[in-house]
Amino acid sequence: MKIFGIDITKAAKPAPVQENDESLGRMAHTILLPWEQGRELIPAENFQQLIAAYKSWTYICASKNSNAVAAAPLRLYVGKQNKSTKVIVKTAKIDRKKEVLLRKQGNLISYTRKAEEIEEVLEHPFLEMIKKVNPLLNRFDLWDGTELFLELTGNAFWYIYKDKMGVPQELWPLPPQYMKVVGSREKIVAGYVYQRAVEKIPFDNEEIIHFKFFNPSGSLYGVGPLSAVMDSYIDDKNIRNFESNLMKNQGRPEAVLQAKEAISDTDFKRIKERWRGNKENKIGGTLVLENGLEYKPITFTPREMNYVVGRKLNREEIAAAFGVPMSKLTTEAVNLANAYVGEHQYMQDTIEPRLRRIEETLNEKLMPMYDENLFVAYDSVVPEDRQFELTERTSNLGSYVTTVNEEREKMGLDKVAWGEIPLASPQIAPLGSQPAAPPGGPVPGEAAPAGGTEDEVGVAAIDAASSGTIPPELSDEEIAAGIAALEG
Repeated sequence: MKIFGIDITKAAKPAPVQENDESLGRMAHTILLPWEQGRELIPAENFQQLIAAYKSWTYICASKNSNAVAAAPLRLYVGKQNKSTKVIVKTAKIDRKKEVLLRKQGNLISYTRKAEEIEEVLEHPFLEMIKKVNPLLNRFDLWDGTELFLELTGNAFWYIYKDKMGVPQELWPLPPQYMKVVGSREKIVAGYVYQRAVEKIPFDNEEIIHFKFFNPSGSLYGVGPLSAVMDSYIDDKNIRNFESNLMKNQGRPEAVLQAKEAISDTDFKRIKERWRGNKENKIGGTLVLENGLEYKPITFTPREMNYVVGRKLNREEIAAAFGVPMSKLTTEAVNLANAYVGEHQYMQDTIEPRLRRIEETLNEKLMPMYDENLFVAYDSVVPEDRQFELTERTSNLGSYVTTVNEEREKMGLDKVAWGEIPLASPQIAPLGSQPAAPPGGPVPGEAAPAGGTEDEVGVAAIDAASSGTIPPELSDEEIAAGIAALEG
C-alpha cells in the first residue's frame, strides 16, 4: 500500500477490548446510529469543498494561523518524582519562571502534580522524529500542514509509522478529505479508512492521531472556522467573479441602438456585423449610425457599483472566524499602538489555544508510546509587556524581593559577584533588631549598650572624656582609661 508514492506497512495490531471499555460500548449507542456501526462514516461537511476554498481571504487567514503555529517552539519535558531520580537521556534544568508557568497550565497538571522536579529533555527519539518527520516533510511542513487542515476542515490526521519494537519512527499527515472514521459498537472508533480513488487503505485506531476542533453536532469529526463563514466566502467569490466579468466585457451591454420602427432580420444582421466591425477595428473612432437608430448608453448606478463595501464586510467576518485581527490584514488606520495590541490579542486569543489543543492531543496519544513521565509543551507565544516587566523588576528590587542576579537571570544575563544580596538602604533592619552602629562607633555622648564588648566600652569612655559628660554607668577606672587614651 502506498501514500504519496511511499510504501507503508501497518505498524500496530488493534488492541483487544479491555473490560474497562464497557463505558465506551454503552456510549457508542448514543453517538452512532444503528446502521453506522462497523461502517465508514461520512462527515457532515464537504471537506473537498472546504479545501477548494483555500483562496483569497481564506488563504490569508488560514496560512497566518498555520505559520504562527509552525513557528512556535515545542519542547519535551520529563517530570521527576524526586530529585535523585536518574534520567538516561540528556536533560537540562529549567529556570524557576518556566517551571511556574508549566505548573500553572491546566492541561499539564496531571504531569506536573506528581513531579517534584521538571527538566527539559534535550536528546530523545521523539525530538529526532519531529525534526526529520518523514522523507518528504520537515518539522515546519508537519506543523504548518497539520494546522492548515484544522483551519480549513477542523480535522487533521497523522499516520504513525513504527518499527518492530513499536517505537514511532515517522509521521505522515493524511489529507482529511480522503479520511473516513469507522464506527464501532464496542469502542466508538474502530479505525480509519483512507480512500483517494478506488483502493481503500485501512488503519487501526492506534495507528492514527486525530486532531480536531470540537464539533457541537457530533464527536467523530471536528468543525473548523471556515465552515462557519462559508456563506461569506461564497458571497465574496461571487463578487470577485462579477468584477472580473465586468473588467472583461463590462458585465452587461454598454449601450443599445434603438430604432424608431421595426427592422427586418436582414437589416439586424447587417447592422450588428457593421457595429461589431467598427468596435473591433476603430477603437476610439467615430461611429456613424444609420438613419432612424439612436445610441443610448447603459450605466451602472452607485448602488450597483458598491461591491467594495461588501467585500470589506466579508473580509471582516472571515477574519473574525479565524481569529485574525484586521491590523494583520490591512494597513488602513493602523499605527504602532494598535498593531502591538492586535499582535498581543492575536497570540493570546487565537494561537495560544491552538497550541494547547495540539499539546493535549500529543500528550494523550503519542507520548505514552515512550514514557508516562514525558510530556510536551509549547513556549508561550504571547508577547511580554515590556513596560510591565520594567515596573515589576523595579518593584522587586526596591522591595528587596529578589536579588540583582535573579533579575539578570530572567533577562538572560550572566550573574555578577555583587548581585547575590538584595539591595537595601542602610536604614532598613529586621523588625525588633537594633540598627547597626555608624562607622566610628556610637554617637558622642551615648554610652555603649549594656553587655557590650570591651572595645565598645572603651570607645564610649573616650567619647565621654572628650565631651566632658560622664555617664553614671562608667566606672572611675574606665573614665581614667578614656582620658589617658584621649591624651595619648
